[in-house]
Amino acid sequence: MDAGDRIRQYIERLRNLYDDIRLWSRGQGLDITREEERLLEQDLGTYSAPALKITCSGKFVASVKPIGANVIGASGRVDIIGRLDKDSLVYLQTGGPGLTIKTSTDGEIIEQSSKPFFKGVTDDGWYRIEEKRLGRARLLDQELFLDLLTEVSDYVADQSAK
Repeated sequence: MDAGDRIRQYIERLRNLYDDIRLWSRGQGLDITREEERLLEQDLGTYSAPALKITCSGKFVASVKPIGANVIGASGRVDIIGRLDKDSLVYLQTGGPGLTIKTSTDGEIIEQSSKPFFKGVTDDGWYRIEEKRLGRARLLDQELFLDLLTEVSDYVADQSAK
């Protein structure tokens, strides 16, 4: 896949993520504004990618910023940045990244085994790596998204709106 295709694929994944965020934000008192970020990646060059600004009653809650399509072990990354902290999401494909070990004798493979880096990567999508040492990844959904907003800011989701 060439650089242009990788950029287009990353931007499409961002748009799908942002559509989900808009849907999950309905009824939560959140306002979503689209912005643009300029990214520079070594193998892809400079390009523009969408970002989001999230507010509640006019107060800044968080921004969702694209970090890049070139990420070791993933097919893209975004950061959710609030006043208190930040967290990252990575785009993983079904099964996720892994390690393959091959044992060979005289150039002939006699044994091969694979081990995924993360448990729980059952579908293509945006994941939060919840426990790096234990290798746990969790697919982003409304509950996790709202929890992340609480973690990075002082926003508290309206539990009755879920």
